Amino acid sequence: MKENFNFIGRKYEKAEIENAQSALQEWSRDSIQRISGESEKTPKEIKIINAVGTMIETELRTLGIMPNRSFDSNKIHIFNTKEYQEYIGDKNSKGEYSSTLDSIIIDKEISQNDARLFSILIHENIHQASTQKFYINKDQGIFDSRVGYRINSEWKKDDRKNRFRGFNEVMVDATTFKILMNNQEYLNQEFGITKEELNGPIFSYMDKAPILDSILKKVAVDNNKTLAEVFEIFEKGQFESTILNLKVIEQSFGSGSLQILSLLDHLDLEEDNLLLQSKILNYFSETDSFKRSAMGKDILDFYNQKSHLLS
Repeated sequence: MKENFNFIGRKYEKAEIENAQSALQEWSRDSIQRISGESEKTPKEIKIINAVGTMIETELRTLGIMPNRSFDSNKIHIFNTKEYQEYIGDKNSKGEYSSTLDSIIIDKEISQNDARLFSILIHENIHQASTQKFYINKDQGIFDSRVGYRINSEWKKDDRKNRFRGFNEVMVDATTFKILMNNQEYLNQEFGITKEELNGPIFSYMDKAPILDSILKKVAVDNNKTLAEVFEIFEKGQFESTILNLKVIEQSFGSGSLQILSLLDHLDLEEDNLLLQSKILNYFSETDSFKRSAMGKDILDFYNQKSHLLS
């Protein structure tokens, strides 16, 4: 369990911090309790969950990062689809990590196979292992202000919620893929999961991977590094308290490029997000800085138009 939590957003009174610390610690302890409607974990599911914990801890230590919590399989709650949807109220969701409750819930039926279940579990556990910061609003409610790269800064401006959400999710999926491929031989021997399955449609956000690929390639060239070296810089940033390592993106793509990247998956309607995603991909694929600057203005105009329609 995390013993201390970081709070940002404003200056807090000592009592506020103490009360919030106490509440988050209590919720974290309570997250091991069984949830109504939750399925009993099968021996195989327990084996998969424990394997996921070992894989993530190994990856963190390889990156030189000490895990910020003790892995606890009891914080992972598995549901059948009907009970999952009743509990979470989102028919499109497959799994979810709650930073304030410090728990993970999974729809096991939508997982379809062991490879998919591994992918979802690793993805959500990376969120749980990521750096986290919180803020306390005026009504004493506690909310996350950062999980990995995803940032909420609602105390600054109304639309500052879920900035970098899309980038955070594709980084988590890319890290998940790396972990799975590093453990491919073990997965084949113990669970019969083939390399072809790991390269299959078992990820939720890989449609955004071309954007990440374009960024990695240019940053690598501009800094005389390999793609793997640049990816590790971004990978580590999920688990570190600062995101200043993303400054290399602005160094390569120019001022304002991080603002463009932060908008990925930031609109309310799926069709708007898909069009925005296409525009952002074209932006980071463009080699001409003048054309890219014009594309950036178009993206901001499009975002402002769509976001204001719903305000």
